[in-house]
Amino acid sequence: MRQFLLLITLSFSYTSIFFTFNFAQNPPLNISLASNLSSIGGSNDCWGWWDTLGNEYAIVGIISGGVCIVDITDPNNPQVVDSTQGVPSLWRDIKSFGNFVYVVNDNGGFGGAGLQIIDMTSLPNIVYKDTVIQGLEYAHNLYIDGGYAYLTGTNNNPGINIYDLNNDPWNPSLVGQYTQAYVHDVYVRNDKAYSCELGGGLTVIDMTNKSSPQLIGNRQYINNFTHNSWLSDNGNVCFTTDEISGGYVYAWDVTDPQNITELDNYRSSQGGANTMVIPHNTHVLNDYLVTSYYRDGMTVVDAQYPYNMIEIGYYDTSPLSGSGFDGNWGAYPFFSSGTSIASDMQAGLFVFNVNYERACYLEGDVTDANTNQPIPDARVTVQGHTWGDNTDNIGFYATGTHDAGTYSVTYSAFGYRDSTITVNLTNDVLVVRDIPLTPLPTFNASIAVVEMSSGLPVPNAQVVLAETSGAATFSYTADSNGIVYIQSLVQASYSLIAGQWGWTTNEVPWSPNATGNTITVQLNPGYYDDFALDLGWTVTGTAGSGIWERGEPVGTFAQGQPSNPDLDLPDDIGNQAYVTGNGG
Repeated sequence: MRQFLLLITLSFSYTSIFFTFNFAQNPPLNISLASNLSSIGGSNDCWGWWDTLGNEYAIVGIISGGVCIVDITDPNNPQVVDSTQGVPSLWRDIKSFGNFVYVVNDNGGFGGAGLQIIDMTSLPNIVYKDTVIQGLEYAHNLYIDGGYAYLTGTNNNPGINIYDLNNDPWNPSLVGQYTQAYVHDVYVRNDKAYSCELGGGLTVIDMTNKSSPQLIGNRQYINNFTHNSWLSDNGNVCFTTDEISGGYVYAWDVTDPQNITELDNYRSSQGGANTMVIPHNTHVLNDYLVTSYYRDGMTVVDAQYPYNMIEIGYYDTSPLSGSGFDGNWGAYPFFSSGTSIASDMQAGLFVFNVNYERACYLEGDVTDANTNQPIPDARVTVQGHTWGDNTDNIGFYATGTHDAGTYSVTYSAFGYRDSTITVNLTNDVLVVRDIPLTPLPTFNASIAVVEMSSGLPVPNAQVVLAETSGAATFSYTADSNGIVYIQSLVQASYSLIAGQWGWTTNEVPWSPNATGNTITVQLNPGYYDDFALDLGWTVTGTAGSGIWERGEPVGTFAQGQPSNPDLDLPDDIGNQAYVTGNGG
């Protein structure tokens, strides 16, 4: 099957339609709604600020223009106290420095309001101004650390502009620039910047000398659409989001910035195992990740063990699901009272009470009972539940859940007998279970590939033997007599695919054992290829990307709509196709 990548051109206007939603799509977990202020209209970013008396305020970016300041000291009764004017924009970012709040917007090159500065000391009547600093018209994001504002994706520098706020917070002064890449967002702590480069991965930059930032390290990875970053409390782990359909929240070990390594990744559970929902921004509070998902609302993940991130809470602010840039834009969990807020692109401001509950943890090693060697890719399945894990290349697994209880856990690997244990899990308790698996007996087997009409052998036939659960796949080439000899085959149920150019591919089921260990596969003469086997096609061309390739199709989406199918044809053999632009 051929797949064609459909290119869609989309245009946007800044006319907004606001809806009021009185329900969450999925029942909430460990997050309760205190109030929803939909009257402020569709919102983008949100931030928090509080005064010396302990009064707490939500600062919410409004898509139609400016920001709205809401007193949430009583979370059940939010009150709008003031607002600013501003240009319409889908994108705002808000941070604070002392009694000052700084707001940027990005109209995608259609002009902006520079850097909006708000003095909060005169609440309920604020003082603010829009200022264009040294040609700055717009920025996509900003972060403030140590009295320096780091503005990213600006009209005069796609990288990072660094402004000193210490001398005069009303009049920031440009002190340096990072220009080596486009920076979408950035997190800074102790003069190290964790730069998100949308296709360029995660980059660590030394900001000690503001006038001359120095790149320390970079990590590229499979999705590589690094949108937002936030550092763990101890500074050893950087968490990032990929703003793509089905994107992940990643945990990266950044103790050595020149060797950034992946610890774990997480995806919202609300859409199921194959959810295409898009993560947006994540924040870290006491080793919890508080993340805004466009169509899945706000989620809370226990990241106490960053190699084993476990979802413990969520509240869905939107009735929509799947891929799309609607719903929850931002979240802010840092109020001293424990109150959290989230901003929704249709439903305005949400004020939450969050129960930060530690997860239940289960981990250990799976090994060969005879040799004590680790077993990679062993499956750890919790009966009746969707959570579990596969062992890594050293046989280690780590999983868990938010619910304490007694669970039946099965450990399985191709070539081994399953082992099932009962385990009691308690919140905030790490349970270690090391599991040895006993190898299954093996036997020798053979496969003969012949032409159906004549019975003559098909020399050099291609043969694939796939265990039906997907646990193992083996590829062979028959000899000149059309025979494949296999040593030490494990008894299991297999799908056997055989083919060769000049004959049609055939697929048959096979469940060999020690006494029934031979099979003959017949092929009809003919020219046919559904790409279940690699029959030697080559690709030529001058395309810089998107070259045709044989692989399992990975669907692509544009604004939530499928633009490339996710599956091979259902009525041919296997799941392989020739595709272009696979997975976007």
